[in-house]
Amino acid sequence: MQRWLDGLKLAPQTAKNFRTVLGTLFAFAESRGYILPGENPVARTERVSANGGEIAIYSSEELASLLNAADPQFAREALDAWGD
Repeated sequence: MQRWLDGLKLAPQTAKNFRTVLGTLFAFAESRGYILPGENPVARTERVSANGGEIAIYSSEELASLLNAADPQFAREALDAWGD
């Protein structure tokens, strides 16, 4: 499991999120008897430290550029959601 997670080459927060989701999945499997107690492979993986990072805020021009490059249906839905 560790080798697979390392091979994904994810950003620290993304790797932490993957590990959390997989840990939850295997904990559920263990609680339902799908895997043996103590056989959660995520428990043997390295915990990922993600100290956050700088949060970027897009300018109006950057958002317009992103929407112009997006699929038209997505752009319409994004604009509709933004108007709410």
